[in-house]
Amino acid sequence: MPSFNAANNTSGLNQDNFDLSPFLAPMTSSSATVVYVTSGANTFFVYGSFTSFDANGFPTAGTITQITHTLSGVIQSNLFGFTMDVGLFRSYRDASDEAGFFDNLLSGADSIIGGGAPICFGATAATTPSMVALDPTPFTAATATTSSGAAGTV
Repeated sequence: MPSFNAANNTSGLNQDNFDLSPFLAPMTSSSATVVYVTSGANTFFVYGSFTSFDANGFPTAGTITQITHTLSGVIQSNLFGFTMDVGLFRSYRDASDEAGFFDNLLSGADSIIGGGAPICFGATAATTPSMVALDPTPFTAATATTSSGAAGTV
């Protein structure tokens, strides 16, 4: 079951701000199990099992199992508990298709844990009209848990 954890307890899951473009830049470091890129105080990690890499150091083959974002070394968000083919991830990244990425990743029963005010595709038009226009249904039967521990179905 894929999980999203907004560890900093303030940002929650804001799909509208999620961006795959940092993974287009040259990687700071690449190995068979983790690649990452640092931009200012932000570091974006991709974990998995990788067998080949492009000229920027990003995997071209393998499986992704976790994506983590840190700010000044403190975890801000963590996507884990999934497997995604590197080729599929690259297709979402190359097309700047964050909505498609989340639609695929969180298409079943999922766990979303964190603080702030989560903004998720599938919310009502009154709260996030631009996102509803992109994809109104990817979070069917997902479970959301707030920082206070309250849970509900998204």
